[in-house]
Amino acid sequence: MTYGSASGVASNVPNLVGEEGTFTKTTIPTDTQVERWLATGYALINGDLAGRGYGVPVPATATVYSLVVDLEELYAAARAESARMSARIGPDERTRGQMFMQQFKDGMKDLLAMDLSRAGLTHTGKLYAGGISKSDKAARDAEADRVQPRFKRGMWRVPGEVRPEGGGDDE
Repeated sequence: MTYGSASGVASNVPNLVGEEGTFTKTTIPTDTQVERWLATGYALINGDLAGRGYGVPVPATATVYSLVVDLEELYAAARAESARMSARIGPDERTRGQMFMQQFKDGMKDLLAMDLSRAGLTHTGKLYAGGISKSDKAARDAEADRVQPRFKRGMWRVPGEVRPEGGGDDE
């Protein structure tokens, strides 16, 4: 399964498909290679999204769906261009494949910086803001084999110090 298509990749790299306008068994790269690169891009996108707690795959109804399609096709275009790359490049010279890959990476940064829950993706991860509930604390304190902490709240207070919340040492 993929988001993009070989024809979408071909529109990014018309120089690789010639007059046919699409990848075939005889083009370099072949249609099989392009489909494999699309699947790899799909896996990379879904892996990053799932790692941030979003449900995957991205539904076609999500507002970011067209962005995800474009990113996957950019990834496959980068790989396709790299397959035809000339070995003659100088230091700091960029090939078309490298430029497509940079666009993919920049696009992924942009995608992952968004609040995707507002873009139609479900957030499956559990948010943790820290702390525990009073019942969890009571259950933890009731454990018989629990090692008691070495430090306790207020242990380092200076006698007679004035605190912003008020109160003295006799609390």
